[in-house]
Amino acid sequence: MLRNLSPVFFGFAFARACNDAFFYYLGSALPLGAWAGQDVLSMAMLVVFVAAILLARKLAPLYLRQGFIWASAALMSVAALCLWGWQSTGVIELALVAAIAGGFGSALAILLWSELQCCFGSLLIVVYIAGGFFFGSLLGWAIVGLEGPRMAAVLIACALASSLCLRSGFPLIQECDLPRKSWGKVRFPWKLVLVLGVYEFVIGVREVVAPGGDGTMFLLGVLVSALIVFIAAYFSPEKLDFMLIFRAPFALVVCGLLFALLALPLGDAVSGFLSSLGYSMMFTLITVLMCDISHRYGVSVLVLCGIKELSAIGLIAGHSCAAAGVAGVLPLPPDSQTAEVILTGFVVLASVFLLFGSKDERWGLEFFGIDRLAAEGDAQGVFVLRCNELADMHHLSPREREVFQLLALGKSPVSIEKELCIANGTLKSHTRRIYQKLGIHSREELRTLVGDVPK
Repeated sequence: MLRNLSPVFFGFAFARACNDAFFYYLGSALPLGAWAGQDVLSMAMLVVFVAAILLARKLAPLYLRQGFIWASAALMSVAALCLWGWQSTGVIELALVAAIAGGFGSALAILLWSELQCCFGSLLIVVYIAGGFFFGSLLGWAIVGLEGPRMAAVLIACALASSLCLRSGFPLIQECDLPRKSWGKVRFPWKLVLVLGVYEFVIGVREVVAPGGDGTMFLLGVLVSALIVFIAAYFSPEKLDFMLIFRAPFALVVCGLLFALLALPLGDAVSGFLSSLGYSMMFTLITVLMCDISHRYGVSVLVLCGIKELSAIGLIAGHSCAAAGVAGVLPLPPDSQTAEVILTGFVVLASVFLLFGSKDERWGLEFFGIDRLAAEGDAQGVFVLRCNELADMHHLSPREREVFQLLALGKSPVSIEKELCIANGTLKSHTRRIYQKLGIHSREELRTLVGDVPK
């Protein structure tokens, strides 16, 4: 896999570092509460994501409009300068401008990087996204120790580096893998957003009711989760069990809440670490899933990642509900243990609803209603369903299924080798077994079998 990696595609780490730093500085910048600054930043980001969802057919693919790449850097640079101004003068309006500009710039960067990341195969998506989360959080951790002009200079440098990597990255992608200008119908993946939103709500409540100091344990959880996924994908790609990893966050979040519930030694610290570990692992993996679905089935990543980012409403709601409870506006449970029981119940119900409702290893497609789209005559849905039916009928292995889908899409051998990170001999072996199971002998017969690839 090493030969297929490019440092340019880890440039997402610079955007991630800026976003983490904005959240840190704005957490204490605005006077309406400990988390008010973060919530203003989140709401500004939500405005961009909602706009991306509604205007995707006019804007996608976003990378073709170069102005958006540089607008992202400019907005984050404005936010950095305003933060410096707020630190120097204490003028609250500067912090407010920083929150809005930082939210707009960060959201644009996330959407642009999502478009670039969806150009890769599954394993490379995991490696680049998890690596970006890890290196970005590590860099963000270093930035938050800075103040004044040094802080502003480093944030501006990171914003520019992110845009330069974006600008350099798209020309390196083969034309057949670039984001499409059009796509089929999309079913709203509401279960994904719901469970992630519940996790964010729980974290938002705990940040206000039982804050974990300076957020060190939360950041450590993010770093560890990203590192685990990165190592698993990079060093053991053949053994990577996506479904097993995807269900791990449920256990981690519940265990974190139980530590606080049972008042065990270091319970709050361990609880904060495990909860953030589970949440960040869930967030990372859902990001990977959205990019992978976009890559394989041609759905706009602007829509998918825009919908995923709507889960931030849960964090804002958690902060608001907890703050209202502390102020006496809403009734709080009589003790913290009761609150932990309620939060644990929320997590269990949401996670069971999402994670254990289907045993199909290709469960991700269910959120987009591929079978229903096929019934409605959507070309993309018909093609995907046809490939899945043939793979099931002829008992293709998971790896053979991946190769079969890429062959059906008309990908070249070189493109498939890079996408799946396999050698030419391995690809030939898989192709030979696929042809034997399907009873065909050539690409022409395979195209006849699956039908025309939707444009």
